[in-house]
Amino acid sequence: MKRSAFIGALTAATFAAGFASAGTLDDVKAKGFLQCGVATGVVGFATADANGRWDGFDVAVCRAVAAAIFGDGDAVKFTPLSAKNRFTALSSGEVDMLARNTTWTFSRDVELKFTFVGVNYYDGQGFMVPKALGVTSAKDLDGAVSKLHGPQKGGLGQKVGLPLDHEHLVGRARNGQMQLAGF
Repeated sequence: MKRSAFIGALTAATFAAGFASAGTLDDVKAKGFLQCGVATGVVGFATADANGRWDGFDVAVCRAVAAAIFGDGDAVKFTPLSAKNRFTALSSGEVDMLARNTTWTFSRDVELKFTFVGVNYYDGQGFMVPKALGVTSAKDLDGAVSKLHGPQKGGLGQKVGLPLDHEHLVGRARNGQMQLAGF
């Protein structure tokens, strides 16, 4: 059964049109709750408090979808998923939908057969460079060799061979050794 991957702040109308098959919606209704895959503790997007109550933007999307289906935003259960296991969980039916950071790519549309309904968050990119270089714009980097850093283990950045030493860069930035070169 084809499942839908949701990346979007969805209204009830968008949600109803977004399910890939009536069977998925029927299955969710029969269970009596929506099983929603979210990120593993991304502050502002999906975090659980000490009492296990989930909060954040992605959580709000899940609650909105549950409210559209059941008239109750609490008719949802959350499954924290890493970048590495999110697609397996969606494909296997462990979760009914994803509401977490996921880059929409052609290969994910075609190979995984997911339906991306919409984009709810655009992020940007910048370059951390040694402050001593005096770089103030990405244009100043013309001809420079860079070492790229991926944001998440198992994420798109790592799949294209990007090393993961984000903490090193942040530490150097805090010490005033690095600065952001804007666009």
